[in-house]
Amino acid sequence: MKFIIIFILKKGIGLTESKWIMNLKIKYHNSADKLIQLFYLSDNSDKIDGYNIFLYPLKINNEIWSKIIEGGVNPILSRKAANTFLCMYKYLLAWEPQLNFIGETGNNYHSVMKLLLKSGFKMKSNIQCINEVLLIFFNSMDFKLIQNNKGIEIIRSIAINSNYHGYLLIKNGVSFNNNV
Repeated sequence: MKFIIIFILKKGIGLTESKWIMNLKIKYHNSADKLIQLFYLSDNSDKIDGYNIFLYPLKINNEIWSKIIEGGVNPILSRKAANTFLCMYKYLLAWEPQLNFIGETGNNYHSVMKLLLKSGFKMKSNIQCINEVLLIFFNSMDFKLIQNNKGIEIIRSIAINSNYHGYLLIKNGVSFNNNV
């Protein structure tokens, strides 16, 4: 099995690379500054098997941060979906070891939360630091963070739900001073 990772600005799942390019959405998630990780499971397919969309890394308080916006795998891989996500996260997180990632999952998506935790993300972090990072990434104060015994909850409006409720998970880069 061979893994290939490329970073380009396009979106789609189970489509050919040329179709991804045709479907380019400059303002996807209100941000033109994003990167896409496209994932192929083998050389035998011209289909993209999975993807991660994440914000272009920014330096905030002497740390480099990014936020994973969305991830997906090709529906024909349903039996291997968890392993595909784990492989994608492994390569994404190794791409820039100094980079701190914020992952987000709705409070009803337990399988996504388990995959993020298995990949090395943590439920707890410094809420003031996370608040500052999100203010910069969202360019808005229209969210609420709550720290409890599980971790950091987020309540905000998103395109498909005006009362979204989820959890933030943090993967700290090797240089991050983790003061929880």
